[in-house]
Amino acid sequence: MLTCVLFDAAGKDRQIDPASAELDTLEPEQLLWIDATPGEIDDAHRLPAPMREALAGERCVSSVEINERFYQFTIQPPSTRSAENAQPICFFVGDNWMLTLSDPRPEFMDRFLDTDSGESLKGRMSASALVAAILLDLLAEIRTELVHTDKAIDKLDETILRASERRAPLKTLAVLRRRVSHVRLTLSEYANLVHALNRPDFLTHLTASDAGYFKQLRYTFDRLEDTAARVRETIVNSFDLYDTRMSQDTNQLIKALTIVTVVTGIVGAVAGVFGMNFDLPINHTGMHGFWFVIDGMVLSSLAVLGIAVWRKWI
Repeated sequence: MLTCVLFDAAGKDRQIDPASAELDTLEPEQLLWIDATPGEIDDAHRLPAPMREALAGERCVSSVEINERFYQFTIQPPSTRSAENAQPICFFVGDNWMLTLSDPRPEFMDRFLDTDSGESLKGRMSASALVAAILLDLLAEIRTELVHTDKAIDKLDETILRASERRAPLKTLAVLRRRVSHVRLTLSEYANLVHALNRPDFLTHLTASDAGYFKQLRYTFDRLEDTAARVRETIVNSFDLYDTRMSQDTNQLIKALTIVTVVTGIVGAVAGVFGMNFDLPINHTGMHGFWFVIDGMVLSSLAVLGIAVWRKWI
């Protein structure tokens, strides 16, 4: 749906009719943002002249392209990145206007429009500052995803250390690893755009303040890449932690089986001695001898188990 928003620092931010005469002249403290699908924008006849000029050429470019009165670039929306029919978002940015072509409009852009609506000072921003703010919101969405993943890893590590998991942690670790891989792929695809917006030949077309916004965007992006790498390293460490826990459990099991084998061997040895085909004095004592042998087996087994517990073998 076509949305035409006028940010007015001297009044109220509001949506206006795309055919309104207000589009012809913008005040110094006003900023215009039009978002539409390509089909809808073809039907808008009262666009300002710079916007019509922007739409006269190729609509979407793969990198940042600088023109005399505007510049343009394209990004891929994160919510549809895995879909085959994902539609890119085209940005056309002038001095005090911005035109975006998206189908549909991503959620992070909707949230930006809903935040601080009404009486705000967004009209004092330049269009480049608006672009930087929108891209920072996009990076904040990715940062939130990494924070949630990091918390899930910490919780899983506690479960692994307590050895109280109800299901194998490998499935959860695999899901978290795929999630971080998806985030890192997203960042790698945004890297070219962020770097292009900080190239010297591009920054020379901007004011000092607008150039500062894109430098802050570059700084935030770099920190986010570092965070993604750290979270991935944490997941790898969680795999190592789980492997160590499993090795410890295996050692404990081997110790327990060894003690059981020793106890069983003692019982078997005693029973074998008294099963030999020669006469012993104890063989003539009847049930008293039988219980004497049984008691000896039990006491020997308990002695072995006691030594194992005392030495903390089990």
